[in-house]
Amino acid sequence: MDGHNTSSRCLLVGALTWEPYTRLVPSGSSFKVIGVMVKVMDIIANHLGVCYKTVIPEIQDWGRDLGNGSTTGLLALLQNKEIDMSLSPMAFSHWRWQRAVFSMPIRTDEYRGLYKMPTPEANVEGFIKIYTPLVWLMILLITAAVFSVMFFTLKFHAAATRHDYPSSDLSGNWGDVKGKEEGPTVDKQQNSSTVPDTIKASNTNITNLGRVTNLHHLSKSFDWTICCILNQSVWWTPREGRVRLLGGLWLMVSLVMGTVYRSNLKAMLILPKVKIPFNSIEQLAETNIPIYLVQGTVLTHMVQKAAPDSILGRLRPKVEEQEDTSFVIRSAMEGKRASITMKSGLEAILANNFNRYGYCKMYMTKEGYGYTIVGLAFPKNSTLLPKIDKILLRLNDFGIMQHLHRNGVINASECLKPPSTNAVSLRPLEPKDFYGVFSLYIGGVFVAMMVLFVELAVVSTGNI
Repeated sequence: MDGHNTSSRCLLVGALTWEPYTRLVPSGSSFKVIGVMVKVMDIIANHLGVCYKTVIPEIQDWGRDLGNGSTTGLLALLQNKEIDMSLSPMAFSHWRWQRAVFSMPIRTDEYRGLYKMPTPEANVEGFIKIYTPLVWLMILLITAAVFSVMFFTLKFHAAATRHDYPSSDLSGNWGDVKGKEEGPTVDKQQNSSTVPDTIKASNTNITNLGRVTNLHHLSKSFDWTICCILNQSVWWTPREGRVRLLGGLWLMVSLVMGTVYRSNLKAMLILPKVKIPFNSIEQLAETNIPIYLVQGTVLTHMVQKAAPDSILGRLRPKVEEQEDTSFVIRSAMEGKRASITMKSGLEAILANNFNRYGYCKMYMTKEGYGYTIVGLAFPKNSTLLPKIDKILLRLNDFGIMQHLHRNGVINASECLKPPSTNAVSLRPLEPKDFYGVFSLYIGGVFVAMMVLFVELAVVSTGNI
């Protein structure tokens, strides 16, 4: 092809499917090529004043090494100078540079994984995800602080007023303690054993009174603190000024937190939990998911030559090459096999998938692997290359290439969102959705039973 007079004949350009750049669409017994690079080639042909004709390789792959210096597919057409240039961009590699030359870079790309979009699952932990861990910690600390302040407020108020329990003790005679302490002096002639017994009884009642009073304050503080935050009724009502102020503030705070929790709990019950099988090429290497790679790509060559302990080397036992790109995409969409290709191609696949179904049936891994440069390929010593480079440089500098690419993947952003936000309808509830909430109730019943058993045990021993 070197030295051809491009003004006297149409340029022959080779094409394969790599969306959004080029796509082969069956048209009768042949193929029609559409995509971003068709528009670019129209600009180039118009600028050079030539026509062009697309050539589809008989073996539709990008080029495999046959071991004797020859290749297959599109690279073979370039190596044998059967075409003037490639219409489809090709990734740069040393192996390809030995058989063809490349234009200025069109784009810097990276490899990403493609797989079926995971289906939503019941989220058992949804009932605790209404608040962040920091908010839960703050609620716990505030609850403990309110309980402590409430207890000491009740205790200090009782010590100041001394009328919490005016006339009752363990035996119904707490009011007699003071009388016993301030009663008439015991006659010296009284039996000496009577005085110590009276003093011991009085001291015992005072000790029991203080201990039971503290337990009573603890019970009131605990009940008010916990019952308010759980929106349950309380058996007592604060009457003293300071206690009422503290209790009212806590009641208001509990109302706000409880209202927010309950109002969001319904939504959290049906919040889908999406489990991503893998989100990087390295994670894919750790799974048992088989992989399809498009035949003859740079990546397949890299996988074949990679060290066994490398990421690509660990992929090798699971990789199978496939010539039909549409079959590779369909297998990934059905979850039969994963696939790996360049990000720009995956964006176009996801955009077409969204345009066809109205939602995303596949997802692209968040993390990529390696970077590569893509450009148009030419036969060795091509005189057409400098002319094309000048046009591509202008198209890049004026943002036309970027504009055309963006228009080719216009809906890809819908499928680049986190999978849980791509749901288009509510998911029916299943029993697993209620396991988390039911565990709360069962846990509450268990704690209540334990408290009841402890109270019964204490009463049976006569300590209260």
